Amino acid sequence: MAKIQCSFKSLRITKTVKIPRTAVQAGIYTTARLLAKLIAFVAIVLYARSVEPSHYGVYTYLMSLIFLFQPFSTMGMFAEVLRKSKSDTLKHIENFFFTFLLLTSLFSLAIFFAVYLSNYTALLAGLSSLVFFSLNLYDFLNRAHMVKGRVRFISIGSVLDKILFFVFIILFPKKTAFVLVSYFISSVLVSAYLLFVLRIKIIPKINFNYFSKYFFLSLIFLTAASRLPVVIYKFRFGVSSLGSFGIALTFFQAISFIVSQISSFIISRGGKFGEEQFKLLRKLSLIGAALVVGLSAIFIIFVSKYLFSFVGNNYFGSNTMFSIMMFGLGVNVLSFYFTTKLVYKSPKGYMTVFLVYFLLSTAFALIAKDIFEATKLKVLASYLYAAYGFLLADKTT
Repeated sequence: MAKIQCSFKSLRITKTVKIPRTAVQAGIYTTARLLAKLIAFVAIVLYARSVEPSHYGVYTYLMSLIFLFQPFSTMGMFAEVLRKSKSDTLKHIENFFFTFLLLTSLFSLAIFFAVYLSNYTALLAGLSSLVFFSLNLYDFLNRAHMVKGRVRFISIGSVLDKILFFVFIILFPKKTAFVLVSYFISSVLVSAYLLFVLRIKIIPKINFNYFSKYFFLSLIFLTAASRLPVVIYKFRFGVSSLGSFGIALTFFQAISFIVSQISSFIISRGGKFGEEQFKLLRKLSLIGAALVVGLSAIFIIFVSKYLFSFVGNNYFGSNTMFSIMMFGLGVNVLSFYFTTKLVYKSPKGYMTVFLVYFLLSTAFALIAKDIFEATKLKVLASYLYAAYGFLLADKTT
């Protein structure tokens, strides 16, 4: 427990106020994550300022491919690993570590061939493969430290990772290959630090005991709904249009992250959910979504045009696409209710809503006439998915 002592000399009273250690750790962790995201955001904007939209489009495409394959590194099993790791023991983490390394290595090769068969060089394919492996390893070790309650190591690691990335972006030539090199070196160095202080054992045994088809498929569908349309845009509209879309997406994701952090903070303090809590969460989700959309409109009118002055005039239509995306921010809040209820009450239903989202997003990406219409349809898909999620959650008891 952390202690704050307040002395009131006139009253001759000394009061000790105890702050729960978990609250202090949560504050440190959240602050570190926000700082790390800010540093990474600034680094990427600086890179975008220095390159043509076509180059940023290549970067957007490669990172979308990397994240599209990311669920296969754990096959959705990490949620079950974390659920069973209720104490500060690393038993379940160690049981899964070898399987994770094997899966990540296998799908690193898949990334290589996916990039190479997209008519990029073997160098870019190899670097994409290395980035896939290093980012997943870094994420795994972060979660392992979370199980041990070592918030200080996670916080130090997250900030150090992005500081290194920022420095490399500044020092290296402004080319896609060097952005990937920056990701790889920074994440590998910090992963080495996290691995050293964690001292985790590798048990050479393949373990699929943590596998859950519903949570695995949920993760696949959600990731595909978010990333596959971006891959489709590259082939349908070209890398220059994708570059303009990508920089708009970068700004949108930065704001979306802040909204998600606030929501996570609120939900994580809700305790065990019962019917009354779900009713309250439903009401708060609707009110919060309306509030977020209203604030988004104000932000678009008074602020957004100044944001894109930082990246120059080369990214045609990026401000327009960003404005469209911002009206979809309400879905982030709406989803708090139905995803929370379905993960508690109906894993199958939880999977189904993401399947619907995936099908809608993919279909709309294939029929859109241009990148602007694609952006509008992507927002429409997210609201249709949210409406279906609400209906399904309301029917689930």
